[in-house]
Amino acid sequence: LLAYDELIEAYTRLTDFLKQKQKEKNSFTVNKFLILADETFYGGISLIRKAAGLYKAIRDMHEGKLENELDHWEREMKSRKRSDPQEQEILKTKIANHRKRVDLLKKRKTSLVELMDQVEVLEATLDSTYLEVLDLMESDMGSSGDKLVSGLERAVKTARKVENRLRQRNGNDPDDLYLDRE
Repeated sequence: LLAYDELIEAYTRLTDFLKQKQKEKNSFTVNKFLILADETFYGGISLIRKAAGLYKAIRDMHEGKLENELDHWEREMKSRKRSDPQEQEILKTKIANHRKRVDLLKKRKTSLVELMDQVEVLEATLDSTYLEVLDLMESDMGSSGDKLVSGLERAVKTARKVENRLRQRNGNDPDDLYLDRE
């Protein structure tokens, strides 16, 4: 997964630099940056794992097949207006169940995009922090260092909010898609 590699690269770039600076001058701010970089990285890894599970579930659902079956049954329903009521009820149930699965699958696809977008935000945060820390280490960290620390903290909080929002919207587990198939 490209997102995984890019996240690792951004994290490694930042932490290698910070660890070198820590050897030169052990400071509270450098240590705080290291801790926040770890939180940001592990938050990203958690999101990538969720996205990978969700991707697998989506892939296994065969959306095209579900939509084709749904279209077929809906056409069949229209052509059977005067047929046996029991058969019509069975077909209505099939259509309703398939429509529910297709709708759920579309929601999960949206969730997958949101997860990957958030991973991208975390990667960009690590990279921009690295670039800004380069300049700051040459001068006094002061209030600029505090702003960067706040930026990393916000990125971590935002990632957690996105993860919680997706969990609430989609249920607790991406594996719920498998349960819906049964």
